[in-house]
Amino acid sequence: MAGPAAGESGLVPVVHASDLVRRLHPRPATSVSPLASALALAVLACALVAPAEAGHQWYATLLTIDPESLRKQFDKAERPLPIDVRPAEAFQRGRLPGARSLPLAALRERVDEIPRQGLIVLYGAGRTPDVNGAYQFLRGRGYANVFVLEDGIAGWQARGYPLEP
Repeated sequence: MAGPAAGESGLVPVVHASDLVRRLHPRPATSVSPLASALALAVLACALVAPAEAGHQWYATLLTIDPESLRKQFDKAERPLPIDVRPAEAFQRGRLPGARSLPLAALRERVDEIPRQGLIVLYGAGRTPDVNGAYQFLRGRGYANVFVLEDGIAGWQARGYPLEP
């Protein structure tokens, strides 16, 4: 788990894609007592209910992908779909390969344009709250296939990766 990015509130846990793979394919479990299982379940239930009871908004864990991992995904048969949440003018100046422009201001009206299958990668200019807001909006509507590009288009460019004009 990574810590909060600069400028982020720190309220949303961040999980990197490689951590997610380790979670999906864990090491074989050792035997756990029924009491320990029940206790863990009770703690989890309290943790999930406590924010709602306290009047806090629910936030999905922020799933991220680094530029290197995303670049490798472009070479696979099922290419990811980058979604650029920057204003249309910024999109016209340069974008990730195969990206669609979906400015944050239009997200609510155009949400049905985002497929529910395949890898969807949201990005902005850099580490911006706009991308986190778009991510939370989509996760709240049941999109489980969404990731955020770490460091946005700035991180992509810093590594010398190509942009489309």
